[in-house]
Amino acid sequence: MLTGVESVVTAGTNEARSTTCALKTTGDLFCWGQSVNDAVNPSPPAIAAVLTGVADVSTSGGHTCAITKVGGLRCWGKNWSGQLGDGTDSDRFDAPKHDVLTGASAVAAGNSHTCALTTNGGVRCWGSNQYGQLGDDSTGRFAPPASDVLTDIKAIAAGEYHTCALTKSGGVRCWGRNDFGQLGIGTDSNFEAPATSDVLTGVKAVTAGVRCWGNVYGNATSGMCGYHSICLFLPPTTDSYTGVKAISNRMVLTEAGEVPGYTGADATRGIVFKAISASSWGGRCALTEGGGLRCWPGNFGSECRATPVPVVGSCQ
Repeated sequence: MLTGVESVVTAGTNEARSTTCALKTTGDLFCWGQSVNDAVNPSPPAIAAVLTGVADVSTSGGHTCAITKVGGLRCWGKNWSGQLGDGTDSDRFDAPKHDVLTGASAVAAGNSHTCALTTNGGVRCWGSNQYGQLGDDSTGRFAPPASDVLTDIKAIAAGEYHTCALTKSGGVRCWGRNDFGQLGIGTDSNFEAPATSDVLTGVKAVTAGVRCWGNVYGNATSGMCGYHSICLFLPPTTDSYTGVKAISNRMVLTEAGEVPGYTGADATRGIVFKAISASSWGGRCALTEGGGLRCWPGNFGSECRATPVPVVGSCQ
């Protein structure tokens, strides 16, 4: 069983690539799922960590990026648009030994782009800019830019083809693809630069993917936006949930340590969760207060089980 876990991220794409990574309290990073060469590793590696000395991690399913404890950024996986930031479009099968950026505090991996939050609150993005998700006027970048597209930021999130940032004052600003109103700007037009005004204020955390707007692959029975529901091009004026501790895609963690719509009475009795990570196209995982990891395996947005399973062997 994988124990001593500090955080977990899981993601998948509509090309059926799905990856889960768990960061242990020791700074060791373990990843499993479908790798860059399309081979399936269904359970956590039992011996070697993918990378050590890690402070933060983000995965898109196709590529994964990690921030080291000294602020270095390293990425590996698919690289058709330069999303790894190493100056090439060649895929990498293993975590590199050298940083593509220093002075980073957080990272967000989109489908074909990557954004980093610097220690001084700046945002820098690279990879595909097909829909303006980099926030600049470039045609795309194969390496991190030398300047910020936005400053005074405390958190970032990357959707498949759009990016959102949470300002230090609690405002949300998004840019990139907007065909379902996911930017929250009141239209369905793409926006190729960070918005100059907030679409929502008083915000604690942001995830691209608790108030939801746009076309969200969700569970209508649990109060989230449904796949066939009416899309809101502006953030709603009422909350989908209250007493929320964390959000990830269409998954919610309450202050009481519960995951509405996912926790099964028998499988989770007496278990308190402290962190979650959810993918639109893959599984969903939750970290227990005791450092254990449990996952709800999924396939293309549909849950295979209503209750979680401990990550011991196969997670299918």
